[in-house]
Amino acid sequence: MDKPDVFLESLFRDFIQGCQLQHCLPELPISNHGNTLILAIGKAAVQLAEACEMQLLNRFDGKFPARGLLLCRHGEQHNCQHFETFFAAHPLPDQSSLTAAENIMKAVQGLEKGDQLICLLSGGGSALLSYPAEGIEPEEKRKVCQALLLSGANIEDINCVRKHISSVKGGQLAKLAYPARVNCYAVSDVAGDKADVIASGPTVADPSYQAHALDILQHFNITPPDSIAKYLSHTQNETPKPGDSCFDENHFDILLSPTQAFATLIRALQGEHPNIELHYLGSELEDDARKLAEEHAQMALKIAASNPEKTQLILSGGEATVNVQGNGRGGPNTEYALALALALNGERGIYGLAADTDGIDGSGDNAGAFIGPQTLIQKKTEAECYLSNNDSYGFFERFGGLLVSGPTYTNVNDLRAILVLPKGI
Repeated sequence: MDKPDVFLESLFRDFIQGCQLQHCLPELPISNHGNTLILAIGKAAVQLAEACEMQLLNRFDGKFPARGLLLCRHGEQHNCQHFETFFAAHPLPDQSSLTAAENIMKAVQGLEKGDQLICLLSGGGSALLSYPAEGIEPEEKRKVCQALLLSGANIEDINCVRKHISSVKGGQLAKLAYPARVNCYAVSDVAGDKADVIASGPTVADPSYQAHALDILQHFNITPPDSIAKYLSHTQNETPKPGDSCFDENHFDILLSPTQAFATLIRALQGEHPNIELHYLGSELEDDARKLAEEHAQMALKIAASNPEKTQLILSGGEATVNVQGNGRGGPNTEYALALALALNGERGIYGLAADTDGIDGSGDNAGAFIGPQTLIQKKTEAECYLSNNDSYGFFERFGGLLVSGPTYTNVNDLRAILVLPKGI
């Protein structure tokens, strides 16, 4: 293999291509009776809204039989003509997030019996659709969410807390829509494709309780402001639970999951590269980025030591976490990549890529980073310093290796790939 980095980048782009959503959207249940409100929210909102608009215009002779609202990240572009668009910040909400949420909540509250809400949902919706619960200031909620993001908590724990200090998450959007029907179609970016975790489950019953949110804050040594502690202490503020009447006419479907996306990629790999031996670790790996990197490096080194005759490829997905102690830039994928390079220590013939399928890794403008035997040449000490400061982006920006794709308009979590070449190649 002449250019391992080119192969790895093409692998990432093939993975994204396999996550296109135009053909995933089923025929939407548009009725002749009542009004239909369509919300597209999250990192895949643009692609979902475009697919929705194309489908409905084709079905209804060029007429759009609904009201459409689209909520996406600042700077994202689309070709929709029938969706009113709101932009907001990610991963922490800004004033635009509140404005968008106010408009969406008002539209949803205007639905009546016989109307319906269609929600096209994807990861990232938790930050984009953000409105604090009554009595909690937006900045107070923001600081708690920021502390959770820096703590190393996984997305299920983060979203549990988000649900319980929000006015829209944890089934509360469905409650606002009641008695209208609710149909939600989601792109999953979470382990187990849990409906209540994807974008904090705004349209589905919440199985978690306020006590869970308090336990999570305590576990990660986060002291909430008095307003949040007080809100979480009153049981009347609980999110709607399974069995609540607001979910009686509620339907939820997964359009695309990380497991499905990896299955598509693996089929393509096996057809196009039959001489590559694959080691698939699954699509739901969740752990500290440095710990995962160490484990995967040891696996790669063991494979290399066995003198394989064929090129070997280690694939995994899921979502790594980072316990941020420094003040650098980066995300879980660049952190993983730099830790991987250090654990491999320049071993010849081993190359890696870690990237976020939404095109943005953490606080950078990159999807992820490449590493190879050349990554640490004459700069191992610098790499260790950058990693200790959680500045993996800074390292790859300075020495090369960033993967910059721009927004991909999809999100099925992370792609990690390690190539182990046969000796002599």
